[in-house]
Amino acid sequence: MDLERCVTMSKIGRLRNPDDIESDLVKMDEILRTIPLTVPDVDLPYVGGRFTCRVWFRAAIRKLTNDENHFVRVTDINGLEKHLVTLSTAMQYKGYGNGKPPAILAPSIYTL
Repeated sequence: MDLERCVTMSKIGRLRNPDDIESDLVKMDEILRTIPLTVPDVDLPYVGGRFTCRVWFRAAIRKLTNDENHFVRVTDINGLEKHLVTLSTAMQYKGYGNGKPPAILAPSIYTL
Protein backbone atom coordinates (compact mmCIF):
# COMPACT_ATOMS: atom_id res chain seq x y z
CA MET A 1 0.00 0.00 0.00
CA ASP A 2 1.28 3.46 -0.92
CA LEU A 3 0.65 5.66 2.13
CA GLU A 4 1.62 8.79 0.22
CA ARG A 5 -1.61 8.47 -1.74
CA CYS A 6 -3.83 8.34 1.34
CA VAL A 7 -5.69 11.55 2.03
CA THR A 8 -8.08 12.48 4.81
CA MET A 9 -9.76 15.64 6.00
CA SER A 10 -10.44 16.50 9.61
CA LYS A 11 -11.36 19.75 11.30
CA ILE A 12 -8.35 20.93 13.30
CA GLY A 13 -9.08 24.62 13.73
CA ARG A 14 -11.30 27.51 12.81
CA LEU A 15 -11.20 30.92 11.23
CA ARG A 16 -10.52 33.71 13.68
CA ASN A 17 -13.14 36.03 12.24
CA PRO A 18 -16.10 34.27 10.54
CA ASP A 19 -17.45 37.68 9.50
CA ASP A 20 -14.31 38.39 7.48
CA ILE A 21 -13.31 35.07 5.93
CA GLU A 22 -11.29 36.72 3.17
CA SER A 23 -8.80 38.36 5.56
CA ASP A 24 -8.29 35.08 7.43
CA LEU A 25 -7.68 33.22 4.16
CA VAL A 26 -5.20 35.86 3.03
CA LYS A 27 -3.40 35.67 6.40
CA MET A 28 -3.26 31.85 6.28
CA ASP A 29 -1.90 32.00 2.74
CA GLU A 30 0.80 34.46 3.84
CA ILE A 31 1.77 32.19 6.75
CA LEU A 32 1.84 28.98 4.72
CA ARG A 33 3.90 30.51 1.90
CA THR A 34 6.75 31.10 4.38
CA ILE A 35 7.26 27.39 5.08
CA PRO A 36 10.63 26.36 3.66
CA LEU A 37 10.72 23.22 1.53
CA THR A 38 13.29 21.58 3.79
CA VAL A 39 13.12 19.13 6.68
CA PRO A 40 13.30 20.98 10.02
CA ASP A 41 15.53 19.46 12.70
CA VAL A 42 12.49 18.77 14.89
CA ASP A 43 11.06 16.44 12.22
CA LEU A 44 14.24 14.50 11.38
CA PRO A 45 13.48 11.69 13.88
CA TYR A 46 10.04 11.16 12.32
CA VAL A 47 10.67 11.51 8.60
CA GLY A 48 14.40 11.23 8.03
CA GLY A 49 15.97 13.67 5.59
CA ARG A 50 13.37 13.41 2.79
CA PHE A 51 11.05 16.38 2.29
CA THR A 52 7.46 15.20 1.69
CA CYS A 53 3.95 16.55 2.03
CA ARG A 54 3.95 15.13 5.59
CA VAL A 55 6.94 17.35 6.46
CA TRP A 56 5.13 20.37 5.02
CA PHE A 57 1.94 19.41 6.90
CA ARG A 58 3.81 19.22 10.21
CA ALA A 59 5.44 22.62 9.60
CA ALA A 60 2.07 24.11 8.60
CA ILE A 61 0.44 22.86 11.80
CA ARG A 62 3.23 24.41 13.90
CA LYS A 63 2.94 27.74 12.04
CA LEU A 64 -0.85 27.88 12.33
CA THR A 65 -0.77 26.86 16.00
CA ASN A 66 1.65 29.45 17.34
CA ASP A 67 0.51 32.14 19.79
CA GLU A 68 0.39 34.83 17.10
CA ASN A 69 -1.84 32.98 14.64
CA HIS A 70 -4.23 30.75 16.61
CA PHE A 71 -5.89 29.24 13.52
CA VAL A 72 -5.23 25.72 14.75
CA ARG A 73 -5.20 24.28 18.25
CA VAL A 74 -3.14 21.11 18.04
CA THR A 75 -1.80 19.68 21.27
CA ASP A 76 0.18 16.77 19.79
CA ILE A 77 1.43 16.91 16.18
CA ASN A 78 2.77 13.34 16.29
CA GLY A 79 -0.52 12.01 17.66
CA LEU A 80 -2.54 13.98 15.12
CA GLU A 81 -0.41 12.70 12.24
CA LYS A 82 -0.71 9.07 13.40
CA HIS A 83 -4.46 9.49 13.86
CA LEU A 84 -4.93 10.97 10.37
CA VAL A 85 -2.73 8.30 8.74
CA THR A 86 -4.83 5.61 10.42
CA LEU A 87 -8.05 7.24 9.26
CA SER A 88 -6.82 7.75 5.70
CA THR A 89 -5.66 4.13 5.51
CA ALA A 90 -9.10 2.97 6.66
CA MET A 91 -10.75 5.27 4.12
CA GLN A 92 -8.52 3.85 1.38
CA TYR A 93 -9.61 0.32 2.26
CA LYS A 94 -13.25 1.42 2.19
CA GLY A 95 -12.75 2.61 -1.38
CA TYR A 96 -12.81 6.39 -0.98
CA GLY A 97 -11.16 8.00 -3.96
CA ASN A 98 -12.38 5.22 -6.27
CA GLY A 99 -15.62 6.95 -7.17
CA LYS A 100 -16.70 7.58 -3.57
CA PRO A 101 -16.66 11.18 -2.34
CA PRO A 102 -14.19 11.96 0.46
CA ALA A 103 -15.47 11.99 4.02
CA ILE A 104 -14.85 14.94 6.31
CA LEU A 105 -14.16 13.56 9.74
CA ALA A 106 -15.05 14.86 13.17
CA PRO A 107 -12.50 17.04 15.00
CA SER A 108 -9.49 15.11 16.18
CA ILE A 109 -8.89 14.30 19.83
CA TYR A 110 -5.43 15.84 19.35
CA THR A 111 -6.87 19.34 18.94
CA LEU A 112 -8.28 21.69 21.55
